[in-house]
Amino acid sequence: MDKLISIAMCTYNGERFVKEQIDSIIAQSYTKFELIVVDDGSKDDSVAVLNELKQTFPLPLTVIAQENTGNIGKNFNTALRLAKGNLVAFIALDDVFNHKVVDSEIEMMLENEYLAFVAAKKAVSIDNEGLITGNLPSLPIAHLENISPKDLLDFEYSDFGAFYIQGCIFRKSVIDKIGGFDEDMTGDDIVLRTKLFRYLIQHPKWKYDFVAENNVFYRLHENNIHKNTFRQIRIVTEYLEKYWPERPNPKILTA
Repeated sequence: MDKLISIAMCTYNGERFVKEQIDSIIAQSYTKFELIVVDDGSKDDSVAVLNELKQTFPLPLTVIAQENTGNIGKNFNTALRLAKGNLVAFIALDDVFNHKVVDSEIEMMLENEYLAFVAAKKAVSIDNEGLITGNLPSLPIAHLENISPKDLLDFEYSDFGAFYIQGCIFRKSVIDKIGGFDEDMTGDDIVLRTKLFRYLIQHPKWKYDFVAENNVFYRLHENNIHKNTFRQIRIVTEYLEKYWPERPNPKILTA
């Protein structure tokens, strides 16, 4: 399984985006994938559509239908426990892989067994129809070179994010070492990155790399979680209390 990539996908009411997302996976020139989908109690026909696609999907596809938890980290952990690959990628059903860039990330990971992850320095958004709407706000790492694990960790505190985890390729053994996502917290990607960067600081044998182009097209629509102000406040509050209790609130909160 050293060359198998497990794609962990979380879904909720994403029926209209299923085919586009599945097509972006099939479009990869690399074919050693398995797809594990955790549907968090969708009220639409997402599960039915996924199970129908499973009949003709050319790669191993596992569909887990469960009652709604609203806990993204827990749902990704459910997929991780079933993942058989040495490499893993995380994605939401409404986002779409940029398959050419992901192919490059995979090649980089396969060529260097000490790469813990490959991420993108750029983020691009699409609308409900899959049309590009423009670049998302510049990532703090966008124009940096020789980025240290401490730099990455500092960006989690100061900017609440160094990069998007969607579309990145991670070494599953490293994700397992840090215990995956924290299931007792509302936040998911910010927690995973923070744990990962702290681990890399302590274990310098692990390296990482970046690609200049976007590895995923992030879909902006009316139901994006980041538009839920109460949830975002809760994520930030929990995160700072658990991971940065010794520091004052970052300037981004008071600017």
